[in-house]
Amino acid sequence: MSQQGFQLKFIDIMVAVVLGLGFQWWPELKEPWQYIAFIFAYFNLVDYWIDYNPAAKKYTLGLEIDIVLHTLIIFSMFLLVFSAQQSLSYFLFAFGFYRATDILWLCMIKAKHKKVTGDIVYVNTWLVSDIVESSVALGLGVVALYEIIAPLYILISFVLIRVCTRLLSSVRYKKIFYAF
Repeated sequence: MSQQGFQLKFIDIMVAVVLGLGFQWWPELKEPWQYIAFIFAYFNLVDYWIDYNPAAKKYTLGLEIDIVLHTLIIFSMFLLVFSAQQSLSYFLFAFGFYRATDILWLCMIKAKHKKVTGDIVYVNTWLVSDIVESSVALGLGVVALYEIIAPLYILISFVLIRVCTRLLSSVRYKKIFYAF
């Protein structure tokens, strides 16, 4: 098995572990916003995987830093699922961190692969989307910290913004899988 094949299988297995382990926390959820956040996190991770997996195959891992970065992305996925049982601000900050790791990966793609020309619309679209979503998540996370607005309203606002950015991104690069 090639190094690329091993790395891709490792990533696939780790994402499956994250998704599988997350279900153990379902009984710990108490508030309505926690259930919505948990389900949202799962839909979001599956949607991310739909786009991430082909890109990871195309833009192969090479250096140790790539493995560390992909491990950090997987950790951020785990943190996102875990955070649904914590506070809403924790969840939103975890989402911001998750998107920040994706921003790093996309920047590495652009830096390492000079011939991203066919996928430049994809890469740039997701960079902009990630920056907007992480900024919104961090901003709403601060609002959630001060409990100015009920957690459910903040989360619903965030989910609607996420759905809009996903739809706009899909239209921009002409692929729509589903809205999360």
